[in-house]
Amino acid sequence: MKTLLSRGAVVSMDPAIGDLERGDVLIENGKITHVAERIDAPDAEVIDASDRIVMPGFVDNHRHGWQTAFRGAGADWTFPEWAVAMHSTVKPHYQPEDVYLGTLLGRLEALHSGVTTMLDWYHVAQGPEHEDAAIAALRDVPARSRHTRTNDQMIRK
Repeated sequence: MKTLLSRGAVVSMDPAIGDLERGDVLIENGKITHVAERIDAPDAEVIDASDRIVMPGFVDNHRHGWQTAFRGAGADWTFPEWAVAMHSTVKPHYQPEDVYLGTLLGRLEALHSGVTTMLDWYHVAQGPEHEDAAIAALRDVPARSRHTRTNDQMIRK
């Protein structure tokens, strides 16, 4: 499958190519294969990007998807106050459905913001059902995601 992003303002991130005021980006099987001022690809689906900025996606290597619903809560708390609120008050009440929804919404929010690759630091381990819910949410979003367990106490048998 080929997709041609045509006539966009290209931020290539490649010093050999530079940035293009108007340029094309050819994507084949999910990978950028060519960037130039003009690309002839008659067998590609063409997307007119003439009023868009075209650039590679962002990588976020530290996000806690399960906490999405609490973003901004306790903005004036110290770290110890936040840790008590999240891990002693909120976390014990979290059900697998809560983990799924928080992680799903967090991943969708990241994707909408241009984050195409994300590492989700998971530390709401209450049991395998919670972890399965987090992984399912990441799989349900069409983007690259990595689930990382940060609670060494929970080892799956």
